[in-house]
Parts: sequence; C-alpha cells; structure tokens
Amino acid sequence: LWWSGYIPASFDLVWLTVLAYGTGHITSFFILGYLGSIALSSMSKDRNYGAFNAVLATILFSTMGFLVYYEVLPLINIMMPPVKPTLLSIIISSLLLGGSAFIVNQIVSKLFYSLTDVNEKLLAIAMTDPLTGLPNRRAFMTNLETELARKNRSAGEYPISFILFDLDHFKNFNDKYGHDFGDLVL
Repeated sequence: LWWSGYIPASFDLVWLTVLAYGTGHITSFFILGYLGSIALSSMSKDRNYGAFNAVLATILFSTMGFLVYYEVLPLINIMMPPVKPTLLSIIISSLLLGGSAFIVNQIVSKLFYSLTDVNEKLLAIAMTDPLTGLPNRRAFMTNLETELARKNRSAGEYPISFILFDLDHFKNFNDKYGHDFGDLVL
C-alpha cells in the first residue's frame, strides 16, 4: 500500500517527540530527531519517506516547543533542572531538525539505492554463465522452484516443460580446435 511507510514513520516521530519532551531541553530535540530520522526513514526500493519525516519532525518538535513555551504543557526534564526555551531557540531547533533530517535522508537514500543497484548486478552475475550469457544452473533451479510453487497453487492443469541442450563429445572439439575456438562456438 502506498501509505504503509507513513504510518510507522509517524508513530516513530511522535514517540521521539514525547521522549525528547520528557528527557531533555526542548531546544535539544534536534539531536534525538536527527538520529531517529536516520534510523526510521522507512525507505524501500519503491518509496522514500525522508521528506515526509523531515516535515513531520519539524512540525511535531516545534509544536511541542510552543506548547511548553506558552505553558500549555508543564516544563519537564527528568535528567536535569528544566529550562524554558525561547521562541528563537524553538524555531532554530525545529528548522535544524527538519533540514538535517532531510539532508541525511538524501545521503542515506543515495547509498541505499546504490547498494540496491550493486546487489541486482551481483545477482545477475550469479545467475548467468559468463561465457554464453545464458542463465546458469542456479538460475534454472530458482526458476524451477518458482514454477513448481506456481503449479502447486494452481487449481487446474499447469503444465511445465523444460528444454535441455547438450553438445555430445564437445571435449573432443575443444581438444582438436582449441578452447578459444570452442568458446567462440558456444
């Protein structure tokens, strides 16, 4: 579902906001949010929720800061004496949080997509015969498992067929004309 990554990202950022409210100064929220946005960016190959995380984190953290500033919420800090934030510190911290979360997400997403591309290339290399460029035994076994699973799920007839091609006495051909010419023939 297109929205499936937004829900965990939202809950994670709400939890970070509450955690930061109870354990630190409002103006130091961006440190927790920064780390959380990296770890909880909810990236997949198809979607990147980094911009959403950055905007939501900025809104949540600035809202929490304003609620404390205007004394709607009590000033709490379980780690040290509480300090009331200034409006400027709330705005700067919130913007730093959103901006740094977005920048870090962009860097991490580029690395993520680069790693995904490399993994796909490695899989293609592992499934292909380097000499002929044809699928190898590993690819055959993977496709066989897929097709057998599809056959087992099928309610009706699901015929499966395979073609095996073998060159008899090809070793003799290589011995007579050389491996370079044998590779060319293949």
